[in-house]
Parts: sequence; structure tokens; C-alpha cells
Amino acid sequence: MDVKRGREVVAQYRSFLRDFPPRAGGGSRQDRPFGQNEYMMHVRYMLDRMEEFLDEVETPPFPNEDSDEAWEKFNRWLGFAQAVLWVYGQYSLDELRDHNRT
Repeated sequence: MDVKRGREVVAQYRSFLRDFPPRAGGGSRQDRPFGQNEYMMHVRYMLDRMEEFLDEVETPPFPNEDSDEAWEKFNRWLGFAQAVLWVYGQYSLDELRDHNRT
């Protein structure tokens, strides 16, 4: 996956999750387990932050230490988002694998 494909995947998931508003407070600590809707809202919040990571990756000069860190963080967050989408049956593993291919 490259940055262009990363932006496409973020846009695809944002469109899919359009009915879920970003969860207020994003990743703040919780006092109870999330339900499905809360997880989807959390992923929706994460997508906005993931785009910011991609912006950092493209900020010259690159590659640099900050862009490498942003790219790694984007990929960790993508893995979490995809795991949530898979656990709740929104996409198959094959579909998610295809999303990651350029």
C-alpha cells in the first residue's frame, strides 16, 4: 500500500461508515466495553486522524523520521479499523486484503 491507496481506503471506509458520527472524544478511556455502534463510531473518528497521518507522511522533506513514524502509526490504526470491520462482519478477510493492495 502507498499513500494514495491509503487515502482511497480511508475514503471507502468513511463512505461505508457515513451513518456513524465520529465518536466524541475519540480514543478517550472508557469505563465499560463498547458495543458495535460505539466501535463503528470510534473507527469513524480514527479515519479523520488517519488522514492526518498521511498528510504528515507527505510533508517534505521525506522520507524522514516523522514521516516514517506517521506511516507506521497509519498502518497500526488501519489494522485496528479493519479488525473491527471484520469482527462485525462488514468485510471478509479477502476483501480487506484486497483493500490493502495497490
